[in-house]
Amino acid sequence: MKIHAMRDNIHDMKTQEELIKLKESTGMNWKKFSEYYGIPYRTVQDWYMGKRRMPDYLLRLMVYKFEMEKMMSPDENSFTPAESRELKRRIAGVKAGNTEEHHLIEE
Repeated sequence: MKIHAMRDNIHDMKTQEELIKLKESTGMNWKKFSEYYGIPYRTVQDWYMGKRRMPDYLLRLMVYKFEMEKMMSPDENSFTPAESRELKRRIAGVKAGNTEEHHLIEE
């Protein structure tokens, strides 16, 4: 029984660390973080403090939601990250002397 309890504790600590990493990557405080995911603040606090066990699948879904929304959100110029990368690639090509015609607007 002790081995299983130790394994569970190690697992819970890793999940807790991953939750903290996710929260830090969002740049939100714990209150905003809980609101963003629609999870009661007390529940998030309990996960963070190790008072309750967070389901693995939920952490994976939370990471997925954040990454998808980050990927799809436009930057300050109203470009998606993929559009921004493509525009920067094309600008770099022009600066390097590549004079082929670039169509930046889809027809």
